Amino acid sequence: MLHRHLLVNSAMIHQAMASSADDVGVVWLPPYHDMGLIGGLLQPLYAGYPVHLMAPATFLQRPLRWLETISRLRGTVSAAPNFAYELCARRLKPEQVASLDLSSWRLAANGAEPIRQRTLSVFSQVFAAAGFDASAFAPCYGMAETTLLVAASAPDAAPVILRADRQALLGGTVQPATGDDAVVLVSSGTPAAGACVVIADPQRLEVLPPGQVGEIWVAGPMVADGYWNSPQATEANFHATLEGGQHSWLRTGDLGALLEGQLYVTGRLKDVIIIHGHNHYPTDLEDTVGKLDVAIRPQGVAAYARELGGEEALGLVVEVERNLAETALAALRARIVEAVSQVHQLRVGELLLVAPNSLPRTSSGKLQRARTRQAVEEGTLQALAGRAQP
Repeated sequence: MLHRHLLVNSAMIHQAMASSADDVGVVWLPPYHDMGLIGGLLQPLYAGYPVHLMAPATFLQRPLRWLETISRLRGTVSAAPNFAYELCARRLKPEQVASLDLSSWRLAANGAEPIRQRTLSVFSQVFAAAGFDASAFAPCYGMAETTLLVAASAPDAAPVILRADRQALLGGTVQPATGDDAVVLVSSGTPAAGACVVIADPQRLEVLPPGQVGEIWVAGPMVADGYWNSPQATEANFHATLEGGQHSWLRTGDLGALLEGQLYVTGRLKDVIIIHGHNHYPTDLEDTVGKLDVAIRPQGVAAYARELGGEEALGLVVEVERNLAETALAALRARIVEAVSQVHQLRVGELLLVAPNSLPRTSSGKLQRARTRQAVEEGTLQALAGRAQP
C-alpha cells in the first residue's frame, strides 16, 4: 500500500515541479525526513535525473558548501526549509557570493516550516549577483502523512505574496490590508493535481468559506492509510468527516486559509497563543522579534504561552548569534519588549536570551515550541545572562 502512495505523490511532484531528465539535484536534507527521502531521493529516481547528496552536518557546519555544490555541478533543483535560505543570506560575505554561479538553479523549493517573505527577498537580493533568479523560489506545503506534497507554487513564477490585515487575521480572516498594520503572508501555492484541500472549523467540523482561517484538511490518493500500530491516532487524524459528508479526511493540525485558490498556512492549531481572550500567532511574534537585530539568529525565536502569576503570559526564547556584553544584552531585551508591545500590544512575561542551537527543533529544522516551553519550565535552557521577566 505504501508503494501506491509513493507512486501517486511522486507523479504529483513530477507535475508540480515540472521535473525532467535534464534536471540536476543537490540535496543535504536527511533521508529520514520526508522532504529529504521523497523529494530529494525518490523524485530523481522517478524523473530520471542525477542527484548529488551531502550530509546535513556538512551544510550546517558551512552553509556555503550547499551553494558551492549547486554552482559547481550546475544544479537545477534543490529544496530546504526557510531557515536554510536565511542562514545563507545572513552569513555569506560579498566575496563568497561573487565566487558562485547560481544561474542554473531553476527550482528552489521552500517548505517544511513557515515561509517568510523577508527571507525570500533578502536571499534574492544577496544572490542576484550570483545569477540567482527570484522566480526560482517555489514555496510548497506537505507532510509525511500525505507522503509529502499537498500544494505547490507554479514553477518559473514569482511566489504569491499577500499583505494581510493583522487585526482581521487575529479575528480569523485573511483579507488584504488597507493600512500599515499588516502581516505579510507567502502562499504555499495551489493544491497539487489529485489533492483535495478544504479549510474546516475544527470544532463544528464544517467547511469554512474562502478567506476564513481554520484547520487544513486534506484528502486524496497520496494520503497514507494511517500511523503504524497506532489505531487511536489513526482514527482521530486520518478518518475525519465533515458535517453531512461521507468523505474521509486527514486533519493536518495546521491552520490556514484558501483565498483565490492560494493556500496560506498561518500556523499550528496547538501553537496558537491565547492571552486575554485574543489569538496571537507565534510566527507573527517571532517575525517581529527576529528582524530587530543582526545578533538574533535566523529563525532563532520561539514564542509560547505559559502561566505566570496566575494568568496566561507570553514567553520568548531568543537565540543570539554572537557573544554580546551584558549591556548589549540588556539593550536587546529592552528592544524586544518594546517591539512586542508596540506591534502586538502584548506584554512579554518571560524572556530568555540563549546561545545558538539551544532551541529544540525537528530533523527538518522546525521549531518545537511545546518542547521549548517545557525546557523553560524545567530550567534546562541556559540563559546567557540569567532569566529576564519584564
